[in-house]
Amino acid sequence: MKCVYPDYNEGLLNLLASLRQYFHLDPLYKTHPDADRYLAEKPDNVFVLLIDAMGLKYWNVIFPKILFCVRI
Repeated sequence: MKCVYPDYNEGLLNLLASLRQYFHLDPLYKTHPDADRYLAEKPDNVFVLLIDAMGLKYWNVIFPKILFCVRI
């Protein structure tokens, strides 16, 4: 079995750092590049839905039906 290590460049911690930066706070960690590109457009609303990896299978099934979501 292959050991999978956390992604410290594009993970949840980086997403939170991007959100902190968006609200003019010190990000504390490296920001998430995709989130930074999306937030650079200055959206009116930011909605974050966090799911664990166990729910990814179901998210991939329902995501195409939810048109207002932006997947980063």
